Amino acid sequence: MQCHEESVVKNLIADEVGFRIVHYSHAEKSKKLIITFDAHGHDLRDAGFATDVCIEAGFDHIFVSHLQHSQYQLLSLDAFKGFVEPLLEGYEVYTYGSSLGGYCAIYYAGGIDARAIALSPRNSAHPSINDEFFAHVTFAHSDIAETKRSRFAPIVVFDPMQSVDREFIHRYIVPAYPDVRLQEMNYAGHLIAEALLEVGLLKEFFLNIVNHDVLMSVDFSQYESSYWCAEIAYEEIKYENPMLAASYLLRSLRIRHDPAHLDALMNLVREESLPSSFLSGVLDPYVDAIRQSGMFDENWYLAFYEDVASDPAFSQDPLAHYLLHGGYEGRNPCADFNSAAYLNAFQDVRDSGINPLLHYILYGKAEDRTF
Repeated sequence: MQCHEESVVKNLIADEVGFRIVHYSHAEKSKKLIITFDAHGHDLRDAGFATDVCIEAGFDHIFVSHLQHSQYQLLSLDAFKGFVEPLLEGYEVYTYGSSLGGYCAIYYAGGIDARAIALSPRNSAHPSINDEFFAHVTFAHSDIAETKRSRFAPIVVFDPMQSVDREFIHRYIVPAYPDVRLQEMNYAGHLIAEALLEVGLLKEFFLNIVNHDVLMSVDFSQYESSYWCAEIAYEEIKYENPMLAASYLLRSLRIRHDPAHLDALMNLVREESLPSSFLSGVLDPYVDAIRQSGMFDENWYLAFYEDVASDPAFSQDPLAHYLLHGGYEGRNPCADFNSAAYLNAFQDVRDSGINPLLHYILYGKAEDRTF
């Protein structure tokens, strides 16, 4: 976070093993204090989600981060209250976050009587979600309905098509706050904050709530939104419309590269025998990664797989064949990498549908995966 406000004072309130709390205050005290919570994927840090926006808008601000992958389970409600409560006098206090941060905005708001704004709130370490990635995390928080309730009805924004979000909200947030203000954003996906940011509306959306208590209506179909396009694509896959799904995935990828969406498009092209033109231009990041690795030997591949060498569609671009078909068929990109052995060794790679060599280059090598 680049703080250009010379009048802003930064104070470290808490720096513990599992969490960090940083306070930003203006020389002239503001009327509103915004407490924001970092989302999953980040480690302890001093600034993050909405810090710049809060400071630029003239709000005093508290930023809370957590030990990576701890899901805030090392920060109890009582500890949070003890650290921040002495700073709250005289303010209109808001808590704000997205995804994991959105869950925190609601969970911790009750302890300090704050107005919570939560985008797609969920805590993936919660036992009800049963996310294997967080199986190592002991969930220590009480359910929201069992904690102190804020006097103020929270605002919760979510995409109802996201079943995990929808069920978490209605099972754990609505019972605690029957007066919750729900706003649905169809086909925005789980990452609503990023979707709003992409189309330039996140700041306006947030400030309209804080300054005017107004919830903006947003129809992502009216914008060039990669998130909306991708969500529509997955809906079309459910309805077994592969051509239409591929068109939307391609449109999404041309707005913003996303490995998950590119993998989905590659799977569609391969499994549904769609024209390879659906991949025109969007394969470049994968092609570059493999070429830079030096692990694909075009001459070896063509010599070893004569059917590829005699195929007019791939003889001039054997790497495209390996990316689309060869890796999944157990063909090797060179003499030193065994695609079938890699897929057999790692079920998560096999289940994900990603090309084995690509996974090794992007993730597996750093994770010290041997096979």
